[in-house]
Amino acid sequence: AFAVFTGLIIFIYRVEWIRESEVESVSNRALLSYSLPLVLAGVIYSLVGQIDYFIIGYFLGSAEVGQYQVGF
Repeated sequence: AFAVFTGLIIFIYRVEWIRESEVESVSNRALLSYSLPLVLAGVIYSLVGQIDYFIIGYFLGSAEVGQYQVGF
């Protein structure tokens, strides 16, 4: 608790840009053009990460897939 409190005090003391920053509006188009590739990359990463479970599940039963997941 002491470390968290001390870190928070140092963070607030050293980071002046949080208190002095001005908020600017961001257009929906700019937000989508930035975030859409990140969303697609996340979906592709999830699919690639799960493809081995799908392949094992196609050829073997659910018990073997569970054993593989625990072992992995």
